[in-house]
Amino acid sequence: MKFKSMLFFVLLVGVLLGITPKDTFAASENLEVVRDNAPLYVLANSKLKKIIELTEGATIKHEGDYGKWYKVRVGREIGFINKQQVKLTTSKLKGSFQSVPSYLGSIKTTSDVAVYDNSTGKLVVFGELKGNRTYPVVKDYGNWLQIAVGERIVYVYKSNVINQFTKETKMFKVDSSSAPVYINRNGKLIEIATLQSGTVFQRTSDYGNWHKIDYAGQTAFIYHSNVTPIYKQGNTLKKSSNKQYNVKRESPVYVKKNNKLVQVSSVKEGTTVSITRPYGNWYEVSVANQTGYMYKSNLTEKNALTEKLSKQTKYSQILVVTASSNNSYKAEAVLYEKNGDEWEKTLSSPAVLGKLGVTSSKKEGDKKSPVGLYAIGHGFGVNRPANTKVPFKVTSNQDYWIDDTTSSDYNKWVKYSGDPNEKWNSFERMTNSLYKYGLVVEYNMNPIVKGKGSAIFIHVWRNQDSPTLGCIALPESNVLTLLKEIDPKRNPAVIIGTEADIMKTL
Repeated sequence: MKFKSMLFFVLLVGVLLGITPKDTFAASENLEVVRDNAPLYVLANSKLKKIIELTEGATIKHEGDYGKWYKVRVGREIGFINKQQVKLTTSKLKGSFQSVPSYLGSIKTTSDVAVYDNSTGKLVVFGELKGNRTYPVVKDYGNWLQIAVGERIVYVYKSNVINQFTKETKMFKVDSSSAPVYINRNGKLIEIATLQSGTVFQRTSDYGNWHKIDYAGQTAFIYHSNVTPIYKQGNTLKKSSNKQYNVKRESPVYVKKNNKLVQVSSVKEGTTVSITRPYGNWYEVSVANQTGYMYKSNLTEKNALTEKLSKQTKYSQILVVTASSNNSYKAEAVLYEKNGDEWEKTLSSPAVLGKLGVTSSKKEGDKKSPVGLYAIGHGFGVNRPANTKVPFKVTSNQDYWIDDTTSSDYNKWVKYSGDPNEKWNSFERMTNSLYKYGLVVEYNMNPIVKGKGSAIFIHVWRNQDSPTLGCIALPESNVLTLLKEIDPKRNPAVIIGTEADIMKTL
């Protein structure tokens, strides 16, 4: 039955086009239109439908001889023109293409519309597109659009047609004063941003009455009616990093145009965005495949750590010292401060810890740093740096920290004018060059347990390859920054350990 149906259809087409089974295809040659308003048809619902009338003198390429007709490609379709309307010519086509082009979308005509040939550098009427038809677009060309007829590139004026999206359309322009951008959260559309009028962006796909776009790492949606297609090739989609940030306040997004920053979007407060990379005082983000820029001050990093910190109620300033492993002295120190409901990173520094790593069961002399969360006490050093907020002790030759487990002074700062060797078995001179500037970590202080470890400070390092005996050591410049940043009113603290230790502690 399928074979009989197909045979019947072929015979029907033959009757409509006036061909018999014996007809053959001619070699591919060009055609010249010999009569004005020569109709070119396509087969639609088993009927011939006129889609364009060609002007006398227009030249096109045919795809083959088909009885009383020549086959002619019109966009994606094969059309038919009667042999009485054309003659064969060996003239080369001007304004032609060598292969079937990639289409970027479609236009729709609501009435008959003129199309033009521009192969000589002057616009000459090539024909007339018939109304209520769609035609695929080859390229955007200023105020014009290029379409393909008989392997000719011809032009139609933009204002005379309606632009339409197809699956090939990659780019769009915002028409409305501002177009809202939504994400789907648990089945509900949540507005996260707006796109500015007149701006051009790239979509990832069509989605019913919506366009899918990538907005700073999130799959987002913009409504069809707010935008129109732009017939340009899209670019390879940019990838955002895995680093997520919370938008602290409604924040503009800018792009660079002619060496100037131009606003193209605005992001709602509370939205989560992923950045591409830091860029000076900015974060680079990908907004519908445009490289955008947001002020760093408008964003705060969102990760498992900051989520944990957000549950802290006692401290509003925490130095997070993360060891690379339990047995490593290499670490990173990051100061977080709570502003409003958000925790912000205000200092980041390389650090070194105890020679043998970190431990949750510290003992005196084990050369390990204690895992846990501890208050930061007073500062100390050879002189008091300007703008220091914490209580500060200027050190002298009479200042000692006692690590003698047999002494009642164990894990205490003591001022003593006599011979320390006669008084204690073990002690730290606070005039040590590594203690040029520092802060006391209030470890094992309330109560003091003898043998559990003592003299845990934040102090100046020798270098990045020189571990401590249990303290946290940073470059001198960063210790000085800490002395200025640490504020007793914020109940400052330090947390030490591997990433897993820290998450568990918090």
